[in-house]
Amino acid sequence: MNIFYYYFKYVVFKIKIFIIIWYQYFYPVIRKKTLTQENDIFFDKYKDKLINALTNHDKFNTNLTDNFNNIDKLNAFVNNNKQYENVWKKRIIYVTTPMGNVYLYYDVYKMAFIYYCDQIVSATVLNAVVIKYVLTYFCIDLYVNEKDLGNYFDNNNHLKALIKYHDYDKPKLIHSANRHDSGVFVKKKPKPNIKEKKEEQSEKTQEKEREYFKNKFIYAGKIYKLNILERDIIYPSNNFKSKLLNNISSEENRVSWKDFKNKNN
Repeated sequence: MNIFYYYFKYVVFKIKIFIIIWYQYFYPVIRKKTLTQENDIFFDKYKDKLINALTNHDKFNTNLTDNFNNIDKLNAFVNNNKQYENVWKKRIIYVTTPMGNVYLYYDVYKMAFIYYCDQIVSATVLNAVVIKYVLTYFCIDLYVNEKDLGNYFDNNNHLKALIKYHDYDKPKLIHSANRHDSGVFVKKKPKPNIKEKKEEQSEKTQEKEREYFKNKFIYAGKIYKLNILERDIIYPSNNFKSKLLNNISSEENRVSWKDFKNKNN
């Protein structure tokens, strides 16, 4: 009797093991990706598009004038042409990201990307949104995240102008041959001891990491603060010539609907 009982338990145990293995094979547990992983996947999708567009640089850069290749000239031009800043502010893009919906435009005065979202968004996601922006509005040189440009760094004259303007003239981890830095030709120093050498290498690594030029982002607030329907006010024009309209002033002769209605009652 005892033998039959233990044999029965053994068979039941084997059946359970078989069912568990069968279930896991046909219904595997799908592990949910972390937010960081989703952000990286989101960025990689757009980075491929960036690399493809960089092979045809001029086609995707038609909206940038030569002023963008000289920051002093750009600043002077923007200061003397206020409407030019408004033109860029109206070029808004909307993207659904793993961190929420993002509205983004470029502020040519601040030389930064302004974005609205219901939360602070990681730089990885914002860089992906910027890629979509520069490809949509044909201004690929506004993407100045140096690490992502690779061998196409030389094509981005706007980035070179920014580096020069901000005095980022030290050798970088990449593209050091393009910087023409006088610091390359230095005198040899006496060999330091092992501890000093490690500390020096650590400081140099941190310094070089900081020197990468990156896209600049400014968080403007939650989406409800964005006035999408904002338009320039169109005032009445006085260009039409008529004796009946002599001495007319667009400001003095504007009548509200309430006053107009009261006069005609």
